[in-house]
Amino acid sequence: MLTAAIIGCGRVVQVGHLLGFKEVRDRIRVVAVADPVRENRDVVGEALDIPEHFRFADYGDLLKEVEFDFADQALPHFLHEEAIIACAEHGRHVLTEKPLTTSVESAKAIASAVKKAGIKFGIQHNYLHNPKLSAIYAAIRKGGGALIDSGYHSLYMGEQFMDTRVSDVAARICVT
Repeated sequence: MLTAAIIGCGRVVQVGHLLGFKEVRDRIRVVAVADPVRENRDVVGEALDIPEHFRFADYGDLLKEVEFDFADQALPHFLHEEAIIACAEHGRHVLTEKPLTTSVESAKAIASAVKKAGIKFGIQHNYLHNPKLSAIYAAIRKGGGALIDSGYHSLYMGEQFMDTRVSDVAARICVT
């Protein structure tokens, strides 16, 4: 069984990551949490049955005192670099929230630390498997949904933002 520590226990963890960790309790056990806000760490800690003495205000203390396989890091973007590098220096694998960081220099520092430490590192996009969004995706696949009515705005704006033209178009008409 893998063990994890959650660094940052705010809203994104409380409404997203927490649900995922509960669903995979047979494969991943969260052993500690860190957040400067007591209420945040207690909400997550209680939901995952984490004892009080493994709920830290400072992730630096968590890294020094607790053994675990990987960190689920969900801090504000401008704090990612410091926390990811600290995890890497302690030999902990890291799964972080997007966006990675706020500058190219910061991203280079993270990449260097991750490479030097030889840890596994990933950036998650946790809405891909959100049940509500999966239902919307299924509805679109079945009948087109809003994409048929106004989705073309997203398509031409996508071309604009990506500075490239659409090369293929497919359409389907459903008659009920």
